[in-house]
This record gives sequence, structure tokens and C-alpha cells, in this order.
Amino acid sequence: MYLWEAEKILSKDVIFDIVDISETSIEIAKVFLQNIPVNYYHKDIFEFTAPTGYDFISMCEILEHLENPGELLCKAKTFLNADGRIFITTPINNPTIDHIYLFENVEQVRSLLYENGLTIINEKSAPWNNMTINEAERKKIPIDYFALVKCP
Repeated sequence: MYLWEAEKILSKDVIFDIVDISETSIEIAKVFLQNIPVNYYHKDIFEFTAPTGYDFISMCEILEHLENPGELLCKAKTFLNADGRIFITTPINNPTIDHIYLFENVEQVRSLLYENGLTIINEKSAPWNNMTINEAERKKIPIDYFALVKCP
């Protein structure tokens, strides 16, 4: 969905690369992105070699599915151009069967980003049920976290 929106605002000569370990996810993306120039890579990201450096990487709702999300952050940094950026989204306090890594508060996500050599350019946290961040963290209510990051 992010690529579908990005295509509307970026120049027509931009080509997108999608890397996903799930063939099903790639097939779903193809349905939505029929008129967008996309290279699809059905690969484990840790076995992927980027064809060129990227200006922008989107990692949405991925970190919580990994035992060690810091490894993915370190790998993603190797794909960036010098001025590249990474857009990250991850839920906090959202235990589901496929969420292996559970963030309990916003500071845990920030710490993970800093510990893996990333600088937060901008961030936003959106608690469910219109609560404050502190109230949502205290009551263990899910929070959607968004960050735009770069290498220092």
C-alpha cells in the first residue's frame, strides 16, 4: 500500500524493488501494483544483494516478526546510499501469534534504532483508542510507531 501511494507522488522514472521471503506477499503486491515499475525479489533479506544503493527503504510492520530485529536494521543500512533514509513502522503492545518480538513501549523502539546505528529524523506514535502515549503504555494498549531514520 505504501508503494501504491508513493507512486502517486514520485516521478514516473522511479523503479521500486520489493524483497520478501513470502511468495504469497509478493503475489498480493503484484495485484495492487500492476501499473508501477517494480522488481520483485522472492528472497530472504539476509541473502539479498542490492543491485544499487537505495535512497529510500520502507520496512513496515516487519521488526515485530523477527527474533532479532537489530540484525535487519544493520542489514538495511548496508543497502542505503550516503543520504538514504529508512521508513519504519512497528506496533507496540500488540501481542499476536506471529509477533515474535514484542515492544512494550516507545523507548524500546528508539533504543533499538540508536543501538543499531540509526538516527531518528522524525517519529510519530499513535495509540489506539485516542489515549496518550503514557496512558496506552501503562494500560498495555497497542500503539502504532512510525519513524524516519538515517545513518549518522
